[in-house]
Amino acid sequence: MEKFEDILVNYFGATQPIFDNTTGGLTLSGEKAYKKLKALINKLGAVKVLDKNNVLEALKKIVETHILISQFNLSSELNGLRLAVIGKTLFTYDSWNGSSMTIVVDGIEILTDSVLFTGKNNWGNRSGIYVGKEYLEELIATGAAVQHNTIDHCDVTTS
Repeated sequence: MEKFEDILVNYFGATQPIFDNTTGGLTLSGEKAYKKLKALINKLGAVKVLDKNNVLEALKKIVETHILISQFNLSSELNGLRLAVIGKTLFTYDSWNGSSMTIVVDGIEILTDSVLFTGKNNWGNRSGIYVGKEYLEELIATGAAVQHNTIDHCDVTTS
């Protein structure tokens, strides 16, 4: 899965940085590429290839979310979490069916009860691993945490 910034760079000629570090909004290059992307979406909507309103609304949310997040100073704990996991591996094992997965973390999304860590998995694709917020303190403090979920006498472990 490509990031929004990658799409603007790879397909619409934007140059990095896409977002202004001060305001959180799009840079001039990012804005030009974003306009090209919206024009393409409008054309695809006109020929009924996609629902342009849904796609444009989703893009708007991406940009607005980036702007909102940039206005907050990240707490030292969140910075610690970012330092603790970006570039590191997370592993999950499901003893019910014997499946396991390892990802190299390159993204973090904070949800209501958990944090979604995303990155390249051991098969070369992108995947995510959800970690409950109750495990974050241990993860920040030690750089590791093990979560056990016992389901029907089988232990599902995320570490």
